[in-house]
Amino acid sequence: MDFDYYQENATGTDQNVGKNVKNDEGLLIPLLGIAGETGTLLAEFKKKIRDKDSYEGFQERAEEELGDILWYLSNIASRMGLSLSEIASKNLQKTYERWPMAGDTPEMFMYFDEGYPPKEQLPRLLKVHVYESKEDKRAYMKILPDGVPLGNPLTDNAYDDDGYRFHDVMHLANLAVLGWSPVIRQLMDRKRKSKPKIDEVVLCNPKDKDGNNSTPTLAEAANCHPFLRRQIELVNPKIVVTLGNTALRATATIEPHNYSLSQHVRTIHSWFGRSLIPLYHPGQRAMIHRSFANQRSDYQFVAEQWRRLTQVRRASSGATRPDVMAVARYLLASQGAVTYFELHKLAYLTEYLHVRKSGRRLTSAYFIRQKDGPYCTDLEIDRIRRADGSIRIFKEGGKLCLTLGKDKMPQLFSECEKPQISEDAKVAADEAIQRYGDKNDSELKTAAYLTAPMRFMLRREQSAKVNHYNAPIDFLAAR
Repeated sequence: MDFDYYQENATGTDQNVGKNVKNDEGLLIPLLGIAGETGTLLAEFKKKIRDKDSYEGFQERAEEELGDILWYLSNIASRMGLSLSEIASKNLQKTYERWPMAGDTPEMFMYFDEGYPPKEQLPRLLKVHVYESKEDKRAYMKILPDGVPLGNPLTDNAYDDDGYRFHDVMHLANLAVLGWSPVIRQLMDRKRKSKPKIDEVVLCNPKDKDGNNSTPTLAEAANCHPFLRRQIELVNPKIVVTLGNTALRATATIEPHNYSLSQHVRTIHSWFGRSLIPLYHPGQRAMIHRSFANQRSDYQFVAEQWRRLTQVRRASSGATRPDVMAVARYLLASQGAVTYFELHKLAYLTEYLHVRKSGRRLTSAYFIRQKDGPYCTDLEIDRIRRADGSIRIFKEGGKLCLTLGKDKMPQLFSECEKPQISEDAKVAADEAIQRYGDKNDSELKTAAYLTAPMRFMLRREQSAKVNHYNAPIDFLAAR
């Protein structure tokens, strides 16, 4: 029996199909069920430990409980529109990538200097002692067992103790996990000089007259240009991320562009048959122009773009829920044509204003935190199309827009179907329109971020030092 066959037939035995689907309540029973069956399995195992050989039948009871757990797991996957076989396949792939099977050598674990002379290879076994001098708060690295220094002693180069002095461990991590680190290769004098076009040119490190790192001159950049181009062609990355102005200018020598770091940081562009994302070079100096929080968001943006390029986008299922659709229709009827961005922000502000006054949710809408503020998953464009064919979706000025009917002007309820909206929803929507209906995108985004739920989430992010993108927004916890 395969997973797909089991999942299809297990779904047929679900006695709660179509029930309790609001506010994700449909997931509540199977989630509680899987927790309960896991507890029962643990109780059986406790008896086995306690009673030892006198406890009979553990194998049969464990088999039954594991079967119940599997049923609930299948039910959860079905309710979320996921395939159990795909889940299992992706999990095995992830496990294999982390812990390959004996005898296998995945490409990600191969060294980049195989076939070079031993003196040009990075060590396959390396022990490094990393420690700190209490006198000057400098971090040192020494290769064991002889204690040969590796690199220079480092400080934080800042008044705040941010641990930057220990950042060379990241280069060691690249060596240990990826089998690759240009910095460690240079520090250990393991450049692959037997092939000059590999390290001698591409990985050159310009120095000033005092031996300090310096910005490459135009002549030095031009000297590296053909090798940089060829390296990109050979590696063939889907995304090229430039770190700093020098790297961004270097890409323009391969295929001309007018991107500047200050204006195009954390944006994605088509370049040289792939995507280009300009970022600031990470570090303390960059914080003059780019806060630590923004730098953290920059790399989350890169990760998100990579996921979009490499993952097959699963088509949305279902339609916008009626109570959410009623509010959306009312907003469209009142405002006329609105951008997709405006619809999400006005829907969020409508929900927020009602919660602030009444202490309870207005709709069953599910809002998550994204880089541009709150986003309502129920108002995903395909779900809107399935819920209401009278809503026209079009592009204007490069922006996705929506309007009720053919006319872009606000609609009088006598001229179109009156949205089925409660009095509470009408009051909240009218207040949202009165306060924010004439705001532009930037002002709407600011207004959303100044609400209590978003401030509550931002404080949590600041405390945890991580952005909670795609996390649900809790209106009630922030009251």
